[in-house]
Amino acid sequence: MRRRSIAVALAALASGCALHPEGEDVERERAAEQGRAYEKPWEARDLPALPANAPWKEILRRSFLANGELEARWWEWRAALERIPQEASPRTTAAFFFEHMIQGGDSTAWERTFLGAGNDPMFNIPWPGKLTTAGRRALEEARAAGLRFERSKFDLQRRVIESYQDWALLGERLRIGEARVALLGAVRAAAEGRISAGRGAQFELLQARTQEDLAVNALESLRARVPVERARLNALAGRGAGEPLDLPGGMPEPRSLAYSEAELIRLAAERSPEVLALARDIEAGKEGIRLAELEFVPEFGLSGGADLGGIAQTIGGMITMPILRYEAIRGGIEEARARLEAASAMRRQASSDAAARMLLDLRGFSDAERQIALFQASILPRADMALASTRAGYASGAVSLRDLLESSRMLLEAREMLAQLLAEREKMLADLEALAAVDAEARVEPGV
Repeated sequence: MRRRSIAVALAALASGCALHPEGEDVERERAAEQGRAYEKPWEARDLPALPANAPWKEILRRSFLANGELEARWWEWRAALERIPQEASPRTTAAFFFEHMIQGGDSTAWERTFLGAGNDPMFNIPWPGKLTTAGRRALEEARAAGLRFERSKFDLQRRVIESYQDWALLGERLRIGEARVALLGAVRAAAEGRISAGRGAQFELLQARTQEDLAVNALESLRARVPVERARLNALAGRGAGEPLDLPGGMPEPRSLAYSEAELIRLAAERSPEVLALARDIEAGKEGIRLAELEFVPEFGLSGGADLGGIAQTIGGMITMPILRYEAIRGGIEEARARLEAASAMRRQASSDAAARMLLDLRGFSDAERQIALFQASILPRADMALASTRAGYASGAVSLRDLLESSRMLLEAREMLAQLLAEREKMLADLEALAAVDAEARVEPGV
């Protein structure tokens, strides 16, 4: 009989075990693989050093490992995973109690002592189906958090590429600005020579000096932006604002696109991390409805005990019926259904928005490629030829200063426009990658 009392106590203790849902281990392994770099404290991490002339891919690799915002998304994923055992475990705990009869006739003090065990009377033991359903809902929420971590990775990649393109474009503008100053300095010197030879007018020299001063002023404004853009790129890589980072020597080599337009539009609608995360929210909402419906299922309590003398043993139980909570439970079910409908509407709209944004980016990407080809094949070569011709004509007196300045302006503006188009093309390509969750060049998802 004493064994029966022990069995009751063990059953109460066992009720505190979590009912883990299928798939939890896989999600935990995925999170561990994705966040291995974040397990160590920040001070103990062996982060890759960046040389001053680091290309954008090295900056991106370090950003994946050191960016605080991305790491925060991973810890949110981990926190969501740790909600699973909390939701899949009963709130009740084992309670042990004893009673002692002060007077008991001829019985001994040992025989008048009663020991018992049961669940905490403040919390009943829930039906196991409630725990498994709650665990599945928490797992879907954790999967959604994991997908939003993936979205953050692609967003970070896009931001790094955009920032690096702005950094490279700033370097190109500085080189163009320096070329403009040098050119206008030569024009000003030529104007001075023409005046000395009695073949030029004073207003030409004044105009040349004004143009040169304006070009110097614009160049200094560009130079003032260097520390700001450097700090922005360093911040994405988890570095100090003043860490050394050289301006690139030219615009980065354009990347290729290994997907067709139709593939990218389909992937944006189906595989966008945010769309997939909302799909997991929908699955969590379905489990939420089931969990709300299970509130109608009774809960129970168990207890048992025996006196130390072995004369009496008891076992007891209790069932709680939600008779007075009908409206509250119905309200919970309807709330869960409303949340599910909201998540479904958001997913539907997110899928449409992703496809529309993909189409918009693809049109912009194609137009940028068309313009780049036009500038490289026609506009820049002709502008070079025009400037060479007007320089020769100005030296011989056949061309005016105004024509020379116009030719030089046209060439430098064409160079700057080409650099802007190259930068915009790469930015739109990064946005395409983020929308479709793909590596544009390799047709595989980039990893940390």
